[in-house]
Amino acid sequence: WAALAFVHFAAAAESPAHAAVAKDILAALTSDRAACKDDLRGVRGRLEPYPRNYRSTEHNIDVSALAKALGETDKWDDAHQFVRSMFARNTYYNESFSMGTGEADTCDPTEPLGPVPADCTYWNLLADADPDT
Repeated sequence: WAALAFVHFAAAAESPAHAAVAKDILAALTSDRAACKDDLRGVRGRLEPYPRNYRSTEHNIDVSALAKALGETDKWDDAHQFVRSMFARNTYYNESFSMGTGEADTCDPTEPLGPVPADCTYWNLLADADPDT
Protein backbone atom coordinates (compact mmCIF):
# COMPACT_ATOMS: atom_id res chain seq x y z
CA TRP A 1 0.00 0.00 0.00
CA ALA A 2 2.95 2.33 0.49
CA ALA A 3 3.79 1.98 -3.20
CA LEU A 4 0.20 2.92 -4.05
CA ALA A 5 0.69 6.12 -2.07
CA PHE A 6 3.78 6.87 -4.19
CA VAL A 7 1.76 6.26 -7.38
CA HIS A 8 -1.00 8.63 -6.28
CA PHE A 9 1.46 11.29 -5.16
CA ALA A 10 3.41 10.93 -8.42
CA ALA A 11 0.23 11.54 -10.40
CA ALA A 12 -0.92 14.48 -8.27
CA ALA A 13 2.49 16.16 -8.17
CA GLU A 14 3.51 15.12 -11.68
CA SER A 15 6.63 13.62 -10.13
CA PRO A 16 8.45 10.95 -12.16
CA ALA A 17 10.77 10.37 -9.20
CA HIS A 18 7.89 9.18 -7.03
CA ALA A 19 6.57 7.00 -9.85
CA ALA A 20 10.04 5.44 -10.13
CA VAL A 21 9.92 4.54 -6.43
CA ALA A 22 6.56 2.79 -6.95
CA LYS A 23 7.96 0.91 -9.95
CA ASP A 24 10.99 -0.18 -7.92
CA ILE A 25 8.75 -1.48 -5.15
CA LEU A 26 6.63 -3.40 -7.67
CA ALA A 27 9.79 -4.86 -9.21
CA ALA A 28 10.94 -6.09 -5.79
CA LEU A 29 7.52 -7.54 -4.94
CA THR A 30 7.33 -9.44 -8.24
CA SER A 31 10.98 -10.44 -8.60
CA ASP A 32 12.00 -14.02 -9.32
CA ARG A 33 12.63 -14.46 -5.58
CA ALA A 34 9.00 -13.57 -4.81
CA ALA A 35 7.00 -14.74 -7.84
CA CYS A 36 5.49 -18.21 -8.10
CA LYS A 37 5.26 -19.84 -11.51
CA ASP A 38 2.76 -22.63 -10.77
CA ASP A 39 -0.88 -22.61 -11.92
CA LEU A 40 -1.90 -20.29 -9.06
CA ARG A 41 0.86 -17.78 -9.85
CA GLY A 42 0.97 -14.64 -7.68
CA VAL A 43 3.66 -13.54 -5.25
CA ARG A 44 4.79 -14.88 -1.90
CA GLY A 45 3.81 -13.05 1.27
CA ARG A 46 7.33 -12.90 2.66
CA LEU A 47 10.90 -13.56 1.52
CA GLU A 48 13.91 -15.09 3.21
CA PRO A 49 14.93 -15.17 5.97
CA TYR A 50 11.24 -15.44 7.03
CA PRO A 51 10.72 -19.18 7.53
CA ARG A 52 7.23 -19.48 6.04
CA ASN A 53 6.31 -19.50 2.36
CA TYR A 54 2.62 -18.59 2.11
CA ARG A 55 0.93 -16.56 -0.61
CA SER A 56 -1.60 -14.07 0.69
CA THR A 57 -4.73 -13.04 -1.17
CA GLU A 58 -4.50 -9.61 0.42
CA HIS A 59 -0.86 -9.14 -0.70
CA ASN A 60 -1.75 -10.18 -4.23
CA ILE A 61 -4.67 -7.75 -4.26
CA ASP A 62 -2.19 -5.00 -3.35
CA VAL A 63 0.19 -6.11 -6.12
CA SER A 64 -2.72 -6.24 -8.57
CA ALA A 65 -3.78 -2.69 -7.72
CA LEU A 66 -0.21 -1.40 -7.92
CA ALA A 67 0.48 -3.12 -11.23
CA LYS A 68 -2.78 -1.77 -12.67
CA ALA A 69 -1.94 1.77 -11.53
CA LEU A 70 1.48 1.52 -13.18
CA GLY A 71 0.20 -0.11 -16.37
CA GLU A 72 2.19 -3.30 -15.77
CA THR A 73 -0.24 -5.76 -17.38
CA ASP A 74 1.92 -8.90 -17.05
CA LYS A 75 2.41 -8.33 -13.33
CA TRP A 76 -1.28 -7.49 -12.93
CA ASP A 77 -2.17 -10.73 -14.74
CA ASP A 78 -0.07 -12.87 -12.38
CA ALA A 79 -1.57 -11.29 -9.25
CA HIS A 80 -5.06 -11.36 -10.77
CA GLN A 81 -4.72 -15.07 -11.60
CA PHE A 82 -3.84 -15.80 -7.98
CA VAL A 83 -6.71 -13.72 -6.59
CA ARG A 84 -9.18 -15.25 -9.04
CA SER A 85 -8.05 -18.76 -8.09
CA MET A 86 -8.73 -18.02 -4.41
CA PHE A 87 -12.47 -17.55 -4.98
CA ALA A 88 -14.46 -20.56 -3.71
CA ARG A 89 -11.22 -22.50 -3.16
CA ASN A 90 -11.99 -23.26 0.47
CA THR A 91 -14.76 -25.86 0.36
CA TYR A 92 -16.11 -24.72 3.73
CA TYR A 93 -16.43 -21.11 2.57
CA ASN A 94 -17.19 -21.56 -1.12
CA GLU A 95 -18.76 -18.14 -1.69
CA SER A 96 -15.78 -16.06 -0.63
CA PHE A 97 -12.06 -15.69 -1.18
CA SER A 98 -9.58 -17.92 0.58
CA MET A 99 -6.97 -16.02 2.58
CA GLY A 100 -4.15 -17.63 0.61
CA THR A 101 -2.04 -20.77 0.53
CA GLY A 102 -0.17 -22.99 2.92
CA GLU A 103 3.34 -22.16 4.06
CA ALA A 104 5.30 -25.41 4.26
CA ASP A 105 7.19 -25.12 0.95
CA THR A 106 8.23 -22.33 -1.40
CA CYS A 107 5.13 -21.44 -3.44
CA ASP A 108 3.13 -23.96 -1.41
CA PRO A 109 -0.17 -24.55 -3.27
CA THR A 110 -2.07 -26.15 -0.38
CA GLU A 111 -5.28 -24.68 1.02
CA PRO A 112 -5.41 -23.70 4.70
CA LEU A 113 -8.68 -24.86 6.21
CA GLY A 114 -9.10 -21.99 8.66
CA PRO A 115 -11.80 -19.34 8.50
CA VAL A 116 -11.84 -16.84 5.66
CA PRO A 117 -11.17 -13.24 6.73
CA ALA A 118 -13.50 -10.63 5.31
CA ASP A 119 -10.67 -8.33 4.19
CA CYS A 120 -9.84 -10.58 1.23
CA THR A 121 -13.33 -9.97 -0.11
CA TYR A 122 -13.60 -6.27 0.71
CA TRP A 123 -10.11 -5.30 -0.44
CA ASN A 124 -10.69 -7.22 -3.64
CA LEU A 125 -13.90 -5.31 -4.34
CA LEU A 126 -12.20 -1.98 -3.65
CA ALA A 127 -9.13 -2.76 -5.75
CA ASP A 128 -11.04 -4.52 -8.55
CA ALA A 129 -8.37 -7.23 -8.44
CA ASP A 130 -10.82 -9.85 -9.68
CA PRO A 131 -13.36 -8.16 -11.92
CA ASP A 132 -14.53 -11.62 -13.04
CA THR A 133 -16.26 -12.34 -9.69
